[in-house]
Amino acid sequence: MSIIDDIKQKTDIVEIIGRYTKLNRSGKTLKGLCPFHSEKHGSFFVYPEQQTWHCFGACGTGGDVFSFVMKKEGCDFTEAKKMLAEQVGVIIRPETPQEKVEKEKREQLFLINEAACEYYHRILIDYADAEKARQYLIDRGLNSESVERFKLGYAPQERNSLKEYLSGRGFTEDEASSAGLVTGSRDLFQNRLLFPIAEVQGRITGFGGRSLDNSIPKYLNTPQTAVFNKRAILYGLNQLRDATPKLESIIIVEGYMDVIIAHQHGFTNVVASMGTAISDVHAASLRKLNRSLVLALDSDTAGEEAMIRCSTIENLLGSEILVAILPAGKDPDEIILENPQTWERLISAASPLLDFIFDHAIARLDLRTRDCPAGGRGWADGERKARRLHPHQRRPGIERQRLAAQAGRDGGRLAPDGLDIGEYLPLDGGAIADGVHIPDRGAHQCIGGDALLDRNPRLFRQLGIRHQTGRGQHQVGLDRLAAGQGRTQALAGAL
Repeated sequence: MSIIDDIKQKTDIVEIIGRYTKLNRSGKTLKGLCPFHSEKHGSFFVYPEQQTWHCFGACGTGGDVFSFVMKKEGCDFTEAKKMLAEQVGVIIRPETPQEKVEKEKREQLFLINEAACEYYHRILIDYADAEKARQYLIDRGLNSESVERFKLGYAPQERNSLKEYLSGRGFTEDEASSAGLVTGSRDLFQNRLLFPIAEVQGRITGFGGRSLDNSIPKYLNTPQTAVFNKRAILYGLNQLRDATPKLESIIIVEGYMDVIIAHQHGFTNVVASMGTAISDVHAASLRKLNRSLVLALDSDTAGEEAMIRCSTIENLLGSEILVAILPAGKDPDEIILENPQTWERLISAASPLLDFIFDHAIARLDLRTRDCPAGGRGWADGERKARRLHPHQRRPGIERQRLAAQAGRDGGRLAPDGLDIGEYLPLDGGAIADGVHIPDRGAHQCIGGDALLDRNPRLFRQLGIRHQTGRGQHQVGLDRLAAGQGRTQALAGAL
């Protein structure tokens, strides 16, 4: 018997899942509210005989006890195996000497970071030298509960105060250097407000420090170590874990303050990318939480470009990415402090990433014509640019449809020869009548007649005529299609 089978045999999945949600017996199964999403009526089932579970609600997923622990705790299979093995008394294969050394080094880094966090936090709370940092937090709208919850700290001006403190706690200079807390003969952080950065289980991996004296850089992070990788960590994700069963989405912002102010006002589904682009590693962590993703990055050029780059991780995430458009020059924390309801409205109005990319691509284009004179840029350029910006979500016809809708608002009209009606999806809120999509936003859709009807014999059946070749039949079909869409004049121009 393998270790996996041994753990499964000795684990009671009902007992494990029962720690997270109340289960009621219904015949041979147990039923309860899903611990992964908000619902009023239970759609979560546990099957004791098979030792499996399944959510028939928003999750639509299931698995065994390992998959449940991984999903709930935000850990990988190895960590889940270890957790369950310890609970049921299964001994996992002894670590190799090298594995043991590496593990001990990682644990030591967590310990030294925790010690540094305690030191910096105590200085912020109690020391007179930290008055400027405390006043800064007050000016930014933070209360004492938030300072305590996020364990904010202050690094004093002295060159080696942390180094001396850690030495007194029994840590060596090499260990402090390996953790990125000491560089050369001095502390890495001096006269900075510190934000401890934790992994999903809550262990401190590193710090972000904000300058309080206009020194450069404004923000300084722990260098990459065996436990800290900026591309792999989302600030506040550890705070998010316990709240996720009640939340439908996760909102990503850029800054530490954005996260803390959001949580302070009850928006506990907010995490920060710490100024970096959302990576595939981030996507892997978020995927385990099974939530939709809303990007609320700064409305400057860098923020817009960062959101566009997220198109590459949408498939990895396994769910749609939405974009919340923030007012120009306003950070999330400023919006929330001014009016929390405004923040709620902005998040509620978030649109799909694909829409955002198209709007970004055509923002500076003249959509009144296909090719603008004198080297101008028309809708054809917009189609090409939009495809380049979002190659991972290309579906035939959608680019032209959305550009057509935009052109309709701008008074233009498109004539994309050979547009396939089968690809003409009701994305703009229109209806389907007799198999023909009727737009509701005034877009003047011009359809290339011969190509349309030759490629879509089923359209003839929908229009009540036989599929025959010859321009006469094409004309009849287009006349009926035009009448159905109320776009006779536009369609006539395509012949």
